[in-house]
Amino acid sequence: VMMIRLSYPLSVTTPLYPGTPDIEIHHLRSIANGDSANTSIVKLSSHSGTHIDAPYHFCVHGKAVADILQSENEFFPTVMIDIPKKNSVITPSDIVPFTNHINNAKGLLIRTGMYRCRNTYPKEYTTENPWIHPDVPDFLRKSFPDIRIFGTDTISVSNPSQKVDGRL
Repeated sequence: VMMIRLSYPLSVTTPLYPGTPDIEIHHLRSIANGDSANTSIVKLSSHSGTHIDAPYHFCVHGKAVADILQSENEFFPTVMIDIPKKNSVITPSDIVPFTNHINNAKGLLIRTGMYRCRNTYPKEYTTENPWIHPDVPDFLRKSFPDIRIFGTDTISVSNPSQKVDGRL
């Protein structure tokens, strides 16, 4: 079994999608100051961290993360495929070569390689990510009807310079 990190650590220096409000962490109590515990107040956008979208993100009547990530829902097996891309579109034709790996999968993760520049080149990570072509969701639904969760190692399924395609 291979473990796959589904979320990056979040901090005030986390690279965020352009226009997303900064993460705020306010220390409330501190053992060093005589309090019984260290506690903080954390304020962040739901668009922070790894990009595993729930349908509600772009569909008014879609399911939210809380609906999907119920304990009775199972996402096994989840398959990760490598589609190395940067600042370009991921289309159904990029996924087709992995058909034998994806059949019967409940989850699909696409590793583009963008995770490598997240900490060292955050500007590149937030502005030059590949994006998911609008045909991909329908292709996945028709070709792999068991898939229940989809994610990438990018900051968004869209790219700041390709917002229209990412929202279709």
